[in-house]
Order: sequence, then structure tokens, then C-alpha cells
Amino acid sequence: MHNAEILHAEKCPVIKMIGSEPAVADAIRENCPDDVDLETLDDQADLSSHLEEDGQPVDVVLLGTSPDLAVQIAQRIHTIDKFLPVIILTRPEACRPLRRTLMFSPFLGSEVIPWSSEDLTALPNALMEAVNRRRQRQRHHHALCRAQVRFEKLPHLKPELNQYLDQLLDCAPIGVMTIDASGVILTLNHQAQEILNATNRITLGGALNDLFSKDDHPVIANLRTEIATGRSPSAQRTVRLRETDSVRKYIAITMAPLCYRNTMRQPGLMVILQDVTSRVDAEAERRDAEEKLRKHVKTLRKFHEISTREDICFDEKLSGVLKLACAQFGLAEGMVTSINGEEFDIIASVGSMDLDGLQNAGLHSNRFCFRAIKSKEPYTYFGDGQGPNCSGINKSCETPVAYIGVRYLVNDIIEGTLCFWGNKAESDEFTDADKELIKMMGQWLGREWQRARSEARMRKLSSALEQAADAVMITDRNRMIEYVNGSFECMTGYSKEELIGRPAGVLRSGFHDQEFYNQIWRLISSGKAYRGELVNRKKDGSIYHEQRTITPLRDANGEITHFISTGHDITELVETQRQNRLRQSELTHVARLSTLGEMTSGLAHELNQPLCAITTFTQTCLRMLSAGEYKPDDLYYGLQQVLRQAETATEIFRRLRMFSRKGEIEECSVELGQIVGEIESFVESEALQNLINVHFDVPDRLPPVWADRIQLEQVLLNLVRNAMEAVSERDPGCRNVTITATRNEATEVTVDVRDSGHGCPPDIANRLFEPFFTTKEKGMGVGLGISQSIVEAHGGRLWLEETSPQGSVFRFTVPQAKGEKDE
Repeated sequence: MHNAEILHAEKCPVIKMIGSEPAVADAIRENCPDDVDLETLDDQADLSSHLEEDGQPVDVVLLGTSPDLAVQIAQRIHTIDKFLPVIILTRPEACRPLRRTLMFSPFLGSEVIPWSSEDLTALPNALMEAVNRRRQRQRHHHALCRAQVRFEKLPHLKPELNQYLDQLLDCAPIGVMTIDASGVILTLNHQAQEILNATNRITLGGALNDLFSKDDHPVIANLRTEIATGRSPSAQRTVRLRETDSVRKYIAITMAPLCYRNTMRQPGLMVILQDVTSRVDAEAERRDAEEKLRKHVKTLRKFHEISTREDICFDEKLSGVLKLACAQFGLAEGMVTSINGEEFDIIASVGSMDLDGLQNAGLHSNRFCFRAIKSKEPYTYFGDGQGPNCSGINKSCETPVAYIGVRYLVNDIIEGTLCFWGNKAESDEFTDADKELIKMMGQWLGREWQRARSEARMRKLSSALEQAADAVMITDRNRMIEYVNGSFECMTGYSKEELIGRPAGVLRSGFHDQEFYNQIWRLISSGKAYRGELVNRKKDGSIYHEQRTITPLRDANGEITHFISTGHDITELVETQRQNRLRQSELTHVARLSTLGEMTSGLAHELNQPLCAITTFTQTCLRMLSAGEYKPDDLYYGLQQVLRQAETATEIFRRLRMFSRKGEIEECSVELGQIVGEIESFVESEALQNLINVHFDVPDRLPPVWADRIQLEQVLLNLVRNAMEAVSERDPGCRNVTITATRNEATEVTVDVRDSGHGCPPDIANRLFEPFFTTKEKGMGVGLGISQSIVEAHGGRLWLEETSPQGSVFRFTVPQAKGEKDE
């Protein structure tokens, strides 16, 4: 049957698919010819049934399963039919690793092809090309089979068929030649001539051995010997063609006996030739890749051993890693650098050069390291060291013809490079595995630096906590103590062993009630910090005051996991403040008594009036009683006047007793108008005596202030009397003192005491509030200082607002009462 008849008799292409998605199958159907039989199988068993039991023809198998399963299915298929094309559909990033897997997988022929799932447009063409290759191979196989049969029938055919046989062999897709028993070439077809790169004129009559390398002559001789001794034909042997023009070519040779019946011709051998150069090269590449892979695996195992050792320090680990990488890359120098502005400082190095030699070589400032810094992936150079990338290299040193480096990061910040350089002994460039190895080493280096710095920070923090002057306590979420430092032990008298694992309330003294602690717990549980004073009890039972801050600690998710408490003992400070308050109270009391002493004449005059009135009315009543001439109404009126004047004197004594009394400070809500009224009564008599016009301007709706009544009276009285003394040198008609009060910014009340005196010179104004500074002949110099301390203790301020030859203004502020601030 002719080729045209064979093609006409062939059935439509058959493509079997396993594991392909419906969308992929639909896309292939749309782009394939209509006569293609495209069938989707459920699993591998269905395909095996088609190939083994049913014997149904299959042209191509398309696998859409996972790469590992696809390789297993392909191996199963090729155990049945080694030449059946198999196309594995996989993700683009998995194509390259899949090719490597196929290269090292047994039982697979050359017709297993990975295909990217993103390139579905070209997939139908690839399937049809595979179909054509499959059928072309089948046609060649059928041609060989028919040729073998005809060889057997040649003795029975007519002589004119010899010409037909020669034409048939010339059309065969493989090389075929015949040789006699001595190895002389008798015939060869056209394909053999192309494989051997020779013509009939050159090869016919020549020896078979002359076509191949001398090293392979024994192989050819062994094949001929096997045939001559009657043994069955041996398997293929691969020999190398004699090199011409530096071209290497490998030929697979198969020999079979060739006998001629009914003729006088000597028996010979039929030699089948096949060009397997690409296969041999692929095998060599595979062996080389396997060797490199074994070397990388060994290096990775050694790298893991070095990096995980706990009996050596980091510097020893780093040195071992550098030496290991130098051996792996075949380079002499290895080093770790850190960025220092526009230069690189060498941290560690191995090789023939010491640190000074490396610095003098100028490598730390060349373009290689800068390029490695700018690249996320490892940077490599392989050349003669004369290109533009080599600028900055000191040519007086050994030229680095090979460089590989990668940057390393610490806390996501680029710190420097890990690099290797030198004269590379091997002629090949760096592989992807080399780049992945140095990338892994760079990541390890960054993690080690980060861990070392974190450990250093933790040691510093731990040392700081242990040596801190403040007492530190850390509790868990349930307020159980987990850590206390030495200062905490000293402050409480408890040891760490006695406190860790116990609740934080072990130090409570009973001074605070449970609601106080509940408020603290609600505050810190909400994520806020507490700052305040606590009264606790030491191990020996003594009470101490502590200024404490409690802060919640959160994890990466923002959840509170612990609480840290810092504080210090303020017992001595509290006692000192108490003593200061006592001394301040004594000094204030003395100042009030001093003020009363200075007001003696005015108070005497004020008391003299009701006493004189009492005397006069009493004498009048006595005369009326002695004379016996009186009316009850007149006597009643006189006694009423006596009682009224006695009440006036009593009120004066009450004010004196209240102003001069000694007691604790009692802050409360006070009406400023009432205090002003008291001061007005105090100074009224003295003002009249000295012809001073004292005017009080206090609004009726002025809000209450938060203060101690007696101390605020003392401040205002001291300022008013100072103002009265300041105007005493003026003419009688110009002696004016004005007291005004206003509301300030809804939080304070401002009081101004204005006089019409001669003012204060600058040198005196700057010293008015200094202790024991006075301009009075008999003054103590404590009035203004005490007044300022009182006002500041109440949360306000006292100062000289203005001064001039026309007078001065002293101003002080007092906070409003708590209930009045928001009105």
C-alpha cells in the first residue's frame, strides 16, 4: 500500500484527557479541527484500560492533574507505549521545576512535555503536532516492518525488485548500511549518509571503523564478534563519530546478520544507524545536574549543621559559612560588609587576603557591592574584569573575574552585603542553585544579626530593670505576680521567691477600701494607665507610702496580657510635706497675729466705741434708778442700747478670735462676697482714722470659690492693708484703695487690689515676694511670701500686675468651687 493510501486509511486523531477542567476542554474543542476525537476520562484506570485491554488507538494524552500525579501517570503510560506523546498542563511557575523532575524521572521517554496553563491558545497546535509526530513514527515503524518482511522474500522475487528495495531503503527514516564479514561498507542509504556526513563515493569500499573514533573501535569489534559467533543481536551501542571541524556526534549502532540465499554472495551484516547526539548531551547534562545537585545538597546539609550548632559563637558560625560558600562557588575570597555612607566596611572575611588587604584592594567601594545592594535578587558577574561593571576595582590586586553577592536585611532595613569573589576555576557561570544558596545564607545572616541585636536589647532591658532605682513589678492578666526587681525587694522586704506566683494585693495595708482598688482595676483594664499614691504594708508590718504607675502591656493583636507597675517609696516625702504644712500653718498663724498686732490701734478704737456707749447708757440707767424717777420705757431703751453695743463688741472679738485661731486647713465652697464683707469690717475703723477711701466692687452673682476661708481672708487682708499703707503718704483726698472681683474663663475668680500710691521701683518690685524682704521699718517681710504660698496651694497665682507712679495693682486667682465650673 502506498503512503497516500495509508494516510487515507488513517482514522481521525484521538486525544484523551485526564483531570482537565471543563473550561480547558471546551477551549481545546473550539480550536481543534472538527475530526478530532477529544475524550475526557475519569481517572488513570480508564486510560490503562484503553491502552492495555481494549487496544484502542490513542494519539496524545493531556494530563491536567497535579505535577506529582501527572509524572506517575506518564510513567505508567510509557511502560505500555514509550512513544505515546504526553502533555502535562500545569501552572507557569511549576513548568521549570517539572522539567527538572522529568529529566531525573525513570521510565519516561522524550515525548513528555510540560505546558503552561496560561498558554491555552497555542495548546491545540501543540496537540496536533504531537499527533503528527506520533503517526509519522508509526508510519516509519510500519515501513521498517514491511522492509524486514521483504528482505526475507527477496530471494523469491524477481531480480528487478532489487532496484525497488534500494529505493525503499533510501526513503527509510533511519540510517541503514550493509558491510561484509571484514567490515567493508557495501551499501548505505540516504539517511545514513546524512548521519555520517559522508557520500557514497567516500564511504563505499571503506572500513566501518574509519568512520568512528579510535576509542570506540573495540565496541564495534565486539558487536561483529557477537554476530559472527552466532549469538543473538545485541542491544544498541553508542559510539562517537570521528570528529571533523570540532563537531561531536554520537551514533547508536545496531547490527543484525544479513544472509543471501541462492546466490554466491558472502554473508554480511546490516547496520542500523541513529543520531543520538542530543540524547547523549542531555544525559551528560543530567549527570552534571545530578552531580551539582548532590553537591548543593551536601552544602545545604553542612550549612544547616553550622547554623544550628549551639556550642560555638556567632563569629565562628559566620566564618564556617563563609568558608563553606567559598568552596561551593569555587572562589577564593568571601566577606560580609556593612553600609557606611558611600563606602562599605568589612565586618568579616575569609580567604587569602586579610582585612587590610581587602580594604586596600578597593573592593568595598566598587560597583559590585552597590549593584548587590540595589538588587532584591543575588547579583553575579562573570567575565574578564575589564567591563564597565568593574570600575572602582584596584587593578594592582588580583582581578576578580567572578563575583556573587546578595544584600542582607536586619529588621527590614538593608545593612550590607554577603559576597564572594576571585578567579573562578570553572568555566561555567553561576547557576540558579548558587543564587538560591547565597540568598538563603543572606537571609540567615540577617536573622542572626537581628536575633543578636534583640538579645542585646533584651539583656540591656533586663539589666536596666534589675538595676533601676524604681521598684518594678510585672503581673499577668489575673494580677498574679510574675516578676519583681531588686528595688522592689528592698522596698517591701519580700524576696522574689516569696512574691512570684502570689496576687498583687499581698501588699495591701487596709488604708484604702475595696472600691478604691476596684476603680484602679477598671481604669487599667480599659487600657489606660494609673498614676497615684498608695499606702501599703511591708513584710515587717510597717506602713509605707508609694508613688505608683500601673500600665497595661499589649500583645501584637492589641490584647492586654500583662501589667507593669513602677513606683518608689515616698514615705519620707509624705512626712516632710506634713511637717512643711505644720510649719506653714505656724508661720501663717504668726503672720495673722502680726497683722492683728499692726492693727492694734484701729481695733482699740473700734472696741472703744461700743464700750464707751455701754458705759454711758449704764450710768444713765443707774442715775434714773437712784433718783427713783424713771419710766419703764426709758429704762428698757437704755438696756437695749447696752445689749446692742455689747453684741457689737462680741462680734469684733469673734472676728479677732476666728482670724487668729490655729487649726488645720479646711477647703470648702466659700462665697467671696462674705469674705470681702469680713475684710471690710476689719479695715473700716483703720481706714476712717487714716482718711482712706476703701471701695469694694464684688458682683452679687460671683460664683463660689474652693478655698480655706481663714487663709483667703488672710491673703486679702494682707493685700488691702499693704495698699492702705502705700496710699498713706498721699494727700488725704488722693488715698484710694479699690478691691474688684471678676469671673475668669469659667474656671477661676480673679481678685484685684488697686491702690493710688507711688508704685514700686523695679529693684523692689522684683524682690517683693522674697522671704524676709520688706520696705517697712517694723515689717517682718513674710506677708507677701506667705500670701503667695497660700494662693498657690489653692491652685491659683498671686503677682504684681502693674505698677507706676500713679499706683499699683496686685492680682490673685482662686479656682471656682467644683460644682460651679460647668455652669
